[in-house]
Formats: sequence, C-alpha cells, structure tokens
Amino acid sequence: MSTLQRLPAHALQATTSGQRASPRFHEIDWVRAFIILALVPCHALGFFTANSDQYFGTGYSTAIGLSTLMTVGSWGIALLFLIAGAAASAMLARHTPHQFVSERFLRLLVPFVFASLTLIPLQNYLIVHTFPGVIGKIPAPSGWNPQFAESPVTFYLWFVGAYVTFLTHYTPQYEFIFWSHLWFIPRLFIISLLTLPLLLQLRGPRGAQFIARLAIWCERYRGGVFLFAVPLGLVLAVLGWQWQGWMVVGAPDTWNVLAQFVFYALIYLYGAVIYSDERLRQAVRRDGGVVALALGILFFIITQLPGVGNSALAHDYSAAGILVGFLRALAAWMCITGILGLSMRFLAFTNRVGRYLTDASYPFYVFHLAVLYLIGLPLLASGTQPLLAFLTMVVFTYVIAMGAYEVLVRRISPVRMLFGMKKKRSLPPPE
Repeated sequence: MSTLQRLPAHALQATTSGQRASPRFHEIDWVRAFIILALVPCHALGFFTANSDQYFGTGYSTAIGLSTLMTVGSWGIALLFLIAGAAASAMLARHTPHQFVSERFLRLLVPFVFASLTLIPLQNYLIVHTFPGVIGKIPAPSGWNPQFAESPVTFYLWFVGAYVTFLTHYTPQYEFIFWSHLWFIPRLFIISLLTLPLLLQLRGPRGAQFIARLAIWCERYRGGVFLFAVPLGLVLAVLGWQWQGWMVVGAPDTWNVLAQFVFYALIYLYGAVIYSDERLRQAVRRDGGVVALALGILFFIITQLPGVGNSALAHDYSAAGILVGFLRALAAWMCITGILGLSMRFLAFTNRVGRYLTDASYPFYVFHLAVLYLIGLPLLASGTQPLLAFLTMVVFTYVIAMGAYEVLVRRISPVRMLFGMKKKRSLPPPE
C-alpha cells in the first residue's frame, strides 16, 4: 500500500502537477501548542515546592513534590517527541533525506545555539543575582562565583567560557545550567539523525508491509495499541531511568541519560509509524480517550505510593522494581494515547487561532522561561503571598512572551530564522 493510500483523504492538501501531497493532521498542532502553553504554569509551580525552598530558600512548600511534577511533565515531553516523529514522517513524504537534515538543522540547531548564548545566560544571571546562596546547593561547574553576578558583562564572559568547557567535556548534571529547558532540542536533533535510516526503510516495500501488518493487528484487536508500552517498559526496567529528580533531564549518570534517550527515541518512532497509516490512527482514536487517560493516571498514582515508587527508582532489578518500571511506562503511554485519542476526536480542525499558535509555539517555548524568571524571581525573593505570586508569574509570562513573539519575531524575517521559523509570509492576526 502506498503512502498516499494510507493517508486519510481529508488530510491531503491540494497539489499541482509534479508535486506530492502533504498531509496535515491538525490535532497534533493543537496538542503541541497546548503542551507548550502548559509549560508556564508547570514551571511556575516548580518554584513553590519543598525542593525549590531547599535550593532557593523561598519559604514556600506545597503538597505537590517537584519529582511528581517532573514525572507528569515527562509525559508532555514524550508527546512532543511523538509529534516530532509524526512531522518527520510527513516531511520525508515530500523531502529528500538531504533536505530533511538541512531542515532539521535550521529548525532545531540554529535556534538552540542562538538561545543558549542569549536567553540561557540571562536566566542564570537572574537566578544567581536574586539568590546567590544557590551556589553550592546545586551541581555547578568549578569556578562559579556568585560575585560574577554583580556585573552582567563579567557573568556573560564567564558563562561563555564555561559553556565551551561543558560542550567539550560533557557532564549531564550541568545541562540544567547551560541548556535549561532547551535540553529537548539537541536530543530531538540527534534522534532525528539516528532514526533517519530506519524511517527511510519503513517507507520502503518491506517497511510498508511491516506497518500494514501492525495496523491490521491493532485494527482487529481492541487495546492493541497499548502493547506499544512493552518496549518502553523494558527500557525503564533494564536501564532504570530515574524519573524523579531535580528536573526531567536531571539524569545523574550515564545509564539514566541512555534510558531517557532510548525512551524518547522509541516515542519518536511511534509517532512516525502511527501517522504513516490511517488504520493505526483510527486504532489510537478508538482505544485512546477518557478511559485510557484515567487508567494512566491511576497507574501513575500507584507508582507514587510510599514504598512503591520511591523504593524502586534507578537500577533496582528486584521484582518490585521491574514491575514499577513497567507501570511507569504503561502510565505514560496510556496518558499519551488518551490525550492523542481525544485530540483526534475533537481537535481535527484548524482556524486562525490554531494557525497562529502553530507558528508561535516554538518561539514562545524558547522565550517563556527567561520571562518567567524575570517576573517570578523578584516575587519569590520578596516573599509575596504564594497564590498571588503564582498567578502573577503565569499571567505576565503569557502576555510578555507572546508579546515578544509578536513584536520581535513574527514580522522580522532574519529574527524568524533565528527562532527556527520560515521566512516571513502574510500572517493574519488571531481572532
């Protein structure tokens, strides 16, 4: 069965002679935008946990632990990898491998380098300037002196030098300092390159036959898509990804880095496979939804019970540890399919707002944390009432970050390219 035959008719855009059809699945645009917008309250909430009080001395502490928040956040990140895999499948339908790699370079690495040399130093400066006591409480490279924060220029020069050292002597625990929320981008770029040969094979006759058999099986047996969680469970059980930590990317050793990388690479491949065959999409639409999402949350709650989740984290090869690893994977995958199934039912459309958010989501993602720090850190230092501080941080971050996109990025072609966007075209304002 050809690629065009596997795509639904409503997803094929009109093409002229000599051009191949370009599928567009609007639900993944909406899901991507919602996940990125949800990062603002999630990152803001992280400042009000006992863990943040430990590092910053804010005096705030909520019932929601940072580890729990980050575990839930990892599902959203996994959905972003799945969406990236779906996009890769669509791109390979109309681009050569060379064009695909070039596009990934421009869309991922260019904004990553730009932001890691501009916005990330600003974020670090704001933290050290506002809470100099954080030095010594978090993993930091040697030579990090809080006195550097007395001068923005001195701090930036130190940051650039330390960043070069980090890149040439990579240490996972320093990613939080030098990459912050951008850690997602280099992983996606590397996964895109490493999986490219496999994706090309899947587009060939044998690959198409494999996907067709998988689609027939999932179409025939209700709940078949949930078995995609088995390889994910093996990754967590064998490699022991320590989900709970200072941050989602906070893997303290090589095994955790590898487990996280393989986990997200599998999710990326799942996205490419599911969105290459209409029957697989229909199986996800059928099996995903409210029930799958509810079961996923239930399994997650079980892994968080005292004596269950906390006692079976990394490198625990006991029966309980292996079981918890599979439960974590099943919880994550059922939540992913639940959200994806619901989006396929209710978000398979677009409008002016959807198109605007599709363009704005990536620049907003790059901007949002620097803006959140700029607004939130002074509030935390002043001891502002927690609810008021949280709401102020969230509302003003949305307004300022979206305003920065509208004023500084959206209409200026050279800046658009720095944020991984295509050259300026006529863009209607949102309704």
